[in-house]
Amino acid sequence: MIPLYNGGLRSAVLMQARNDADSAGARLTRTKEEAVRQVVAAQNALSTNLASNDAARELLAAAQTTYDAAFTAYRHGVGSITDALLAQNQLIAAQNAAADSYSAALSAAASLALATGEIGAAGADGEKAW
Repeated sequence: MIPLYNGGLRSAVLMQARNDADSAGARLTRTKEEAVRQVVAAQNALSTNLASNDAARELLAAAQTTYDAAFTAYRHGVGSITDALLAQNQLIAAQNAAADSYSAALSAAASLALATGEIGAAGADGEKAW
């Protein structure tokens, strides 16, 4: 038996389905925009950390040169122990900065890989792809 009059129920159900589809479309758009934002932010962070790492390596090279010169001067009696120790402290600080910047660059690379789905995604067999 087919009802002759449904009191607008069919129209209401159809309208609700359209609203649900519109809502899902809006959520999809927001999700895509957020994914793009995360990828761009991760890529910017990686670029910044790579530049920082390059600068830290240059600082380390300069500190090593300064230390070598100060230590050589001290050994030959034309430099003070204070200058040699100061250069050594600066060399250690530069080594720490280089290690920190390298670690930050690796972390930023991992964040970019995660944001782009290169790591953390389930493979075809359901296992994590690392």
